[in-house]
Amino acid sequence: MGDYKSKTDNLARDIRYRDRIIVGLFILLTICLWGWKDAPKDIDLHYPPDLRSGAISKIGEIPPENIYSFSHYIFQHLQNWETNGAQDYMDNRKKFRAFLTPQYQQFITDDAESRKADLLYRRRELHPIPGSSFESKSVKVLGPNSWVVFLDFQVKEYIKGSPVKDVYIRYPMKVVRYEVAREANPWQLALAGYVTPPIQLSKKGGG
Repeated sequence: MGDYKSKTDNLARDIRYRDRIIVGLFILLTICLWGWKDAPKDIDLHYPPDLRSGAISKIGEIPPENIYSFSHYIFQHLQNWETNGAQDYMDNRKKFRAFLTPQYQQFITDDAESRKADLLYRRRELHPIPGSSFESKSVKVLGPNSWVVFLDFQVKEYIKGSPVKDVYIRYPMKVVRYEVAREANPWQLALAGYVTPPIQLSKKGGG
């Protein structure tokens, strides 16, 4: 009888321990699920193009090299007019609208309209200035979500096949963080327009 009571007591004690463990696990699971619910669905990590010396990246922080490469790529393609600037300028605005703020899109629309006669049959090519590349001074931080990027290009223009321009120009372009559909704009950045008028550079030194 004593052995039976002892076994019964041990079994009851084991059941109590098991119940406590189950309750503890349930509480822990509830805490985890609550934290998971409030966790961000998307985390942005931006890595600089050159990782040979390693890199430390904070969530949401965008290295200046990435700001520069984004704006350089989008602006170059936006300003390339293959056959007719009067039409290509507007077509490019539509094509790259996910990478342009509404204000900059309106600027392009107004600019194209005011220069329509001048842009007719004008072909334009933008090329990196020979020897130019990213430098620390190429990007100026305005705030946590805005920058000024100094884009230097060789600009060549032709009208009906005849060359009419071949100059070096610096474009001081504002870039902002831009939350749109990631499928349309994985960078989550946008060109926001010139902060000052573009300036012509000397061809001897590129600036």
